[in-house]
Amino acid sequence: MIRITGRALRSGAAWLLLACLLAAPARAQTGAAGLEPYRVGPLDELILSIPQQGELDRNLTVDERGIINAPLIGEVEAAGRTLTEIEREILERIQVYHRNVTRVSLEVVAYNSRAIYVLGAVHEPGKYALYPVPNVWQAIREAGGVTVEGDLSRVRVFRQRDGRQVVETHNLATLLAADGVVEMPSLAPGETVEVPTRPAQPGAYAGSDGVYVMGQVLQPGVYRMEAGANDLLGFILRAGGPAGHAKLDKVHLLRPRADGGLLRFELDLERYLDRGDPRQNPEIMPGDTIYVPEEGTFTRALRSNLGILTSLATLATTLWLISDRNN
Repeated sequence: MIRITGRALRSGAAWLLLACLLAAPARAQTGAAGLEPYRVGPLDELILSIPQQGELDRNLTVDERGIINAPLIGEVEAAGRTLTEIEREILERIQVYHRNVTRVSLEVVAYNSRAIYVLGAVHEPGKYALYPVPNVWQAIREAGGVTVEGDLSRVRVFRQRDGRQVVETHNLATLLAADGVVEMPSLAPGETVEVPTRPAQPGAYAGSDGVYVMGQVLQPGVYRMEAGANDLLGFILRAGGPAGHAKLDKVHLLRPRADGGLLRFELDLERYLDRGDPRQNPEIMPGDTIYVPEEGTFTRALRSNLGILTSLATLATTLWLISDRNN
């Protein structure tokens, strides 16, 4: 990941920056730590390697019956079995013809039995065959991320329940801003994620390595990494600056965990601007997400009436001084 140092900006009013650090999920490997051994399924694609008999190396596809057709020995049951179990059978059967063969290896190159689909306002819609099956947010990131037109507040998930289709709607924007560890909606093989569209905002970048700026900013969207101010504050300014109800004293920083969850940290941009605390204005990396929350009703009312309250206090003080002088 690239780290880029940003600049601070000061103005008459203090602002709070939200920084969300997200990175695209890595494709899981068979046998990775914490995962059960992968069990092959129909339509999975495999590579068979036989070092002592290289002419027998093959690309294999598990058919709909769950069978692969291995060289020399013919059909081998694959579905529901681990790679080690399949390798053991292939080795035993090939040794009947080639006693010098002491090892065979299988590798899954496409987890088609675990495929999910990502459609709508993402950069690379389509089918994604991943193991382990990603959650909703990971699937969107795997599809290149949300486009400028994408609306994360109304993401739909199409599932099969008892032989019928069920549609769920999830507000990922709210989940991204939630406190602590965030558990995103899970997915099962064959399910579909759809990101709806919204009107595009000007000045946004249509690239999967951009930075997402969401919430209470004037121009939410995706923005590219550029030379110059690539800190949190810099990206909020690129998105038009905070909107009128932006809550700038609690900025959410989100970063993915290895298990697919998200960690969120609160940052105080006002403290950064007032006191120059650099910890409140971290650097942004490609693929990060910035979310600026909204002020509560009480805070907005207090802020909007602050001028009136100040005037009344000044008037009361003046009247008191006049009365005291006359006495």
